[in-house]
Amino acid sequence: LYRAHQQAGQLELAEASLRRVIDIDPTRVDTQLTLVSFLLRHRGADSAEQQLRAFIAQAPEAYRLQFGLARLYGATERTDDMVAVYRDVIESNGTRADGLSARRFLAEYYLDNGQYDLALVLIEEVLAENPNDSQVLVIRAGINLEQRHPDRAIVDLRTVLRDNPKSAFARRLLGRAHAMKGDTSLAEDSFRKALDLDPEDAEAYVDLARMLAADGDADGAIAVFEGMLEVARDDRPVLQAMAQIRLQQDAFEDALALAQRLKTEFPDRAEGFYYAGLALQGLERFDESVQEFEAALALKPDSAEPLSAMSQSLLASDQGEMTVDRLDAVLTQDPDNFLIQNLLGEVFGVMRQGEAAEAAFLKAKAIRPDWPLPYRNLASLYSSREQSDKAIAVVREGIDATGGDETLRLQLATLLEQDGQNAAAIAQYEGLLADFPDVEVAQNNLAMLLIDGDPDQVALDRAL
Repeated sequence: LYRAHQQAGQLELAEASLRRVIDIDPTRVDTQLTLVSFLLRHRGADSAEQQLRAFIAQAPEAYRLQFGLARLYGATERTDDMVAVYRDVIESNGTRADGLSARRFLAEYYLDNGQYDLALVLIEEVLAENPNDSQVLVIRAGINLEQRHPDRAIVDLRTVLRDNPKSAFARRLLGRAHAMKGDTSLAEDSFRKALDLDPEDAEAYVDLARMLAADGDADGAIAVFEGMLEVARDDRPVLQAMAQIRLQQDAFEDALALAQRLKTEFPDRAEGFYYAGLALQGLERFDESVQEFEAALALKPDSAEPLSAMSQSLLASDQGEMTVDRLDAVLTQDPDNFLIQNLLGEVFGVMRQGEAAEAAFLKAKAIRPDWPLPYRNLASLYSSREQSDKAIAVVREGIDATGGDETLRLQLATLLEQDGQNAAAIAQYEGLLADFPDVEVAQNNLAMLLIDGDPDQVALDRAL
């Protein structure tokens, strides 16, 4: 009856139907959550929260309602409140089932927000109770992929697939791990098995096609995308990935056609305008590209990518001051926008205004001390001035602030090598490779340092 009233647009009657069911059986959590969803959709977040809190007050041990409250906070961007709800459930339940569920939900949130250390603490607590918990093993695999540890991800994903062989998501992540290792045949096999399990999984098609493109088979990648347009639940990520590949091929006319299709089919999304701007930029139609980037920013004002690309178009057409004015306008509205502050420094660098660039990078670093890019940019700026001591010092500062960022550690080793501190550079390269063994640049640079001059057999063996 509720569904019939809702489909007919009779909202008052639909709500009354749900409330009547709850009055008959106040323990029906599913119906209570359905009412909360209805109120959120038709009455607003405050009404939904008020009703949900009333249900929780009547049944404080019904933790599905608590989880519903956390989801409500997440949906309305009250993330601090969401985290507090999950933490309260964990404190109340310890390692009982609901406490473990809260840890899973919270670990997934931390993964999505790049807070890997916090996620890993919760994951280990769950695994201490159940070493084969598929959900947290998948989350840990995701963290390992983000941190470029594919071997660790593969171990967890094989455990998951042993118990859940029909998990298309785990198969897709396994494909990503193999692709990260360069095992393209194993990666392709995993992606295709994921698609056998879920033929409408757009992301699996995207992963497969991107791997083919990275392996040099761009036409094969496009063929995969074209084939999936018939079956995908959502063709937007497919069209986006096709546009990205065409841009990487410098096939700008093809990319522009795909971007126009995105604009037509998804006019309220910024991506089509952004890709159109990139394609026009590649065609050196800079004024037109600026118009597209402006349209993208109108739809997504807080997006740094269109603003960065627009800055490149303006600089290419000798409109550097206009670029600075545009970035300053954003910073006036949002002075703590570290992305734009860093971008402003890069623009000043192109304009050869070194002092202004340094000031902007220092501000970006102060706003977001754990972001590696301002440290890298400052080090490059200092190196260009032949201030090697300052370059090395700021990179060391960045390594401490970011918890050992891989790119900064590589930059430090390179700076030490350029400064003639070969022993210190060797130690840095070896430390980096101990943590990130697949960094090919570090491998090559270390080998060249070890065989430099008149190496002994020990050095030659280390180089090999």
